Amino acid sequence: MVRVLRVGDNGTVVVQGKGGEVVLHLAGVEITNAAAAQSLLRWCVGTSWVMVEAEPLAGEGFVYLYRTPDALFVNHELVERGYARATLPSVQPASHVPVTYLGELNPPSLQFGRELKEASRPNSGSGTSRRSKASPARPSRSRANARKKSAK
Repeated sequence: MVRVLRVGDNGTVVVQGKGGEVVLHLAGVEITNAAAAQSLLRWCVGTSWVMVEAEPLAGEGFVYLYRTPDALFVNHELVERGYARATLPSVQPASHVPVTYLGELNPPSLQFGRELKEASRPNSGSGTSRRSKASPARPSRSRANARKKSAK
């Protein structure tokens, strides 16, 4: 854990080291929009405490930077927002979109043929297939005559 003193140019951050000020370069990123990246770094880390993790593949002085207390991966954030290009696989953005599906994957009532039948069925326009109670259907004359004959 180190304290950020100021944000430098092109993905550098100046921190308070044991012997004084130390300039750290963000590993795995190539800045593509310097002004926006510097603005984001000032907003993200400003003069706060950060956790620094050295990246041996990138060289001496190149680090992964994590904001405290929420552990925001600052290198990755620059790439996600489009202010930098990832140069290491550990900083690459996710190649899939995380989706939470609430429900069954194959619900039994949603079969292709059944969907077509239900879509073509006329409805009353109110979202229900019931008839209105205000205007009941009148029986046909042939039914009325059949009832009279059966009652006799």
